Amino acid sequence: MSFTNRPPWHKAPADLRAAVCGGEVVAARDVHGGMSPGPAAILTLANGDTVFAKAVSSAVSAGAPWLDAALLAADVVAAGHLDGPATARREALRLLADEPPEAARFVIAQAGMWRRNSTLPPHPGLPTHRAWQRARAAALEPLLADLLDWQR
Repeated sequence: MSFTNRPPWHKAPADLRAAVCGGEVVAARDVHGGMSPGPAAILTLANGDTVFAKAVSSAVSAGAPWLDAALLAADVVAAGHLDGPATARREALRLLADEPPEAARFVIAQAGMWRRNSTLPPHPGLPTHRAWQRARAAALEPLLADLLDWQR
């Protein structure tokens, strides 16, 4: 599988960078890889906070029009939210609310993939990857219950 080449954070439109960050950015370290084509970076804000920012748009996505919302919904829950897991789950549901059922099914399938892959032997040189997959799958479990209810 090949990953998308992401543009650097500084190439994102200024208004988008300002809206995503919530503060003055003093340093940005671009993150490469993944499936969505927008910029992604670890940002250091003027107040010392460090945040992960990922800018996605259906205008530049090569996949289904709902794919970015589904990926972001899974990331919001799996990576955690400053206001806790309940807020992360609400935000994920909000992101998926106006999307077709395929978006929720994708999140369910992604969680299943992470869970299954977490049981495989470790990748050479990536000793923590399976634990990362297991943690992401576990974090998504409460959201999966909500999404499975939507499918009924």
